[in-house]
Amino acid sequence: MEIRGNELLGLIEAVNVKEDGMLRPRPAFSEYERIAHDTLCRPFADLDVTICRDPVGNTVIRRAGRNKTARAVAVLSHLDTVYTPGEYDGTVGCCAAAHIITRLCEENITLTRPVEAHFMAAEESSRWGVGCVGSRLRLSLLNPQAVLDLRDADGVGMREAMRACGLAPEALGSFTPEPPEFAIELHPEQGPVLEHQGLPVGFVTAIAAPARLRVAFIGETNHSGACPMHLRKDALPASAELILRVEQLARESEDTYAVATVGYCHVEPNYTNAIPGLVELIVDVRGVDLQHRDAMLAEIKASAHQIAERRALGCTIKVLQQDRPELLSEELLELFEHNARKRKLGHTRLVSGAAHDVLHFSKAMCPVSAKPATQAGLIFIASRGGKSHCPDEFSEPEHIIAGAQIALDTVLTLAER
Repeated sequence: MEIRGNELLGLIEAVNVKEDGMLRPRPAFSEYERIAHDTLCRPFADLDVTICRDPVGNTVIRRAGRNKTARAVAVLSHLDTVYTPGEYDGTVGCCAAAHIITRLCEENITLTRPVEAHFMAAEESSRWGVGCVGSRLRLSLLNPQAVLDLRDADGVGMREAMRACGLAPEALGSFTPEPPEFAIELHPEQGPVLEHQGLPVGFVTAIAAPARLRVAFIGETNHSGACPMHLRKDALPASAELILRVEQLARESEDTYAVATVGYCHVEPNYTNAIPGLVELIVDVRGVDLQHRDAMLAEIKASAHQIAERRALGCTIKVLQQDRPELLSEELLELFEHNARKRKLGHTRLVSGAAHDVLHFSKAMCPVSAKPATQAGLIFIASRGGKSHCPDEFSEPEHIIAGAQIALDTVLTLAER
């Protein structure tokens, strides 16, 4: 069975609504994220599938299998975006998942296992500082109380935003879906490795999961001209010190894949002629080696408190997220490689520095055996210039189609096991 390239690319175009030539952002738990989910669901109205939207906004389209008790093969990604989005992050994987289900319906194919397309909600952390919310809540890997009361930059709470989208976060306690047997995500690499090697696709061995801290330095706001330097309690220079320390720790880490970023800084009162009395930072730390990653976190926390004490400032630190890096399924890696060779597609293995929803599917536990319930795999397609989370994000159409074809070939094999 073949991917129909023009149809897949048409789905991507349909989801990516533009205004004044620019892609319209789809923030987590926004009206525009909901519209994207509806756009991909609409063509299935008359097809032999079931469509379910769970209490936190994840959408699952299911093509039933012959074995009514077998767990599913899922293809997944997300439809929300950052505030300055490109056209491919998340969108490619969801459109490929939808197209795979469509092709099964068109060919009237019923496999042994059910096949599902999962459109995950709220994968991006740009709105509330916490990522993969939809997948982690669905899989009971996140305490709802830890995130539902978070507020975005406009003061909107997550719980409030979810309800405004017609969702029911209060129903989470009674919602216990069965995890799939296999989970596959197709996604742009968001890095330069595949393009540098001239390869269309790559297969991910491990995901360097993020840990995030919200650090606040509390000083005293005062007049920038009238307050002498030796009497100031300026929160911004303390923040600058910490930012440089974060960079230093990542550069010196023994983990080759370790990275650390301060990508969010909120300053109050943020006037030209006022000494900053409060600065909030969000620190993002990632690595494949859990021990080294967590050692970096400990050093960052200690440095923040030391800087604050030396400058006579207050300091608070809140852990927003602390995921565990994860190795992905060797069985799926070998199957991806087999299908790539069959299709004569160049490929390699690589590590993902970015977190993805499939990371959390790999952590879903079987309640009976207390062992991982889902084998998870991640297919990358090349990103031009390694760029993502910006309008310059681009992947070649033939690479998108190639990645989707490997996903489809893999689904056809797994769903007959």
